[in-house]
Amino acid sequence: MQNVGKTIKVDMDTLLLIVDEAIGYVDRLLHSGEIKKYLQHDRLVLKAKFSSVISITNPDRSTALFNTLFMSFPWEEKDEIIKHFSLLNDMLGGVNPSRRS
Repeated sequence: MQNVGKTIKVDMDTLLLIVDEAIGYVDRLLHSGEIKKYLQHDRLVLKAKFSSVISITNPDRSTALFNTLFMSFPWEEKDEIIKHFSLLNDMLGGVNPSRRS
């Protein structure tokens, strides 16, 4: 039972570190003045801090909506997209997208 307590404490310490760092990250960006156009209200600042924590602790969940939106668009039909992905593919050494690991 003592090991469970240690595990919970380590997990809590890690979570508190993530929360503190995420809040600090958003605060540093706010104080830089570079992102004022994105976070114009306290409500949005709070959401940014919360989202920063979620993106670290559960990245699959935090990007699910964007992935769904991204995958729903017919990118393969757009000539400009095909051209750019072809250039990227060439730069990456001819990666075959159908053989993902």
